[in-house]
Amino acid sequence: MGGQVTAVTRRRHRRLRAVGAFLKTLPGVLTAIATLLAAVAGLLTALEQIGVISVRSPIVVGAPARNGTIGQAPEAGASGGADGQTSSSPGGGHGAALVYLAELTPVQQPGSWYRTGAKAVNGRDYARSVAISQVARGQTVTTVFNLGRHYRELRFTIGLWDGSDPPLQVKCQVFADQALIFDSGTLARGKSMEVVRDTSDSFDLTLSCTPTQEVGAGGEVVFGDAQLVAKPGQAPTTTSP
Repeated sequence: MGGQVTAVTRRRHRRLRAVGAFLKTLPGVLTAIATLLAAVAGLLTALEQIGVISVRSPIVVGAPARNGTIGQAPEAGASGGADGQTSSSPGGGHGAALVYLAELTPVQQPGSWYRTGAKAVNGRDYARSVAISQVARGQTVTTVFNLGRHYRELRFTIGLWDGSDPPLQVKCQVFADQALIFDSGTLARGKSMEVVRDTSDSFDLTLSCTPTQEVGAGGEVVFGDAQLVAKPGQAPTTTSP
């Protein structure tokens, strides 16, 4: 009887030693896994830097934007231009991915007239704006973006930069392909308009602005925080499609 107890005890001791040996190997195994994950992360970063893969972080409604502001689509509602037309956001913007127009690269090579960044219009700051310089009276400046039919709606606030020369007056038009979708009428300092337009079938978006004042004056037309709302199932991009 004593021999059987001793044998059982020995087997238990062997099992305990085996478990103890296994537990001692766990730190090494975890370290190896962490090293492997770090190597994979480094490989992905290197592939992204050389352009083999692309990792993007779309701005989603209700999610914090990179600069700390909230990338939330405004409620669908009426907004009109100087042409007296009213448009509304079809279907709302809940859960829709947004891309700022300032993040897209124009199809044509931008000249010195084209700027992006923070601009003040009618006493209000717009952090992600497209600004188009108006340097010569009567000279039309045109900027084209390729939308690739990926976006269903365009939203922006338009007006002259608050730092523009007081005499400056400008007329701007926005085209979706060849169709005129917005006409500003005459823009002057201290005025602004909120605009929402349908771009569901648009391949190219064209911004065309012309100074109309009688005297020489300089300044900028600002498309304040201009946003594109992606179609359902379309991944937004920060480069031209």
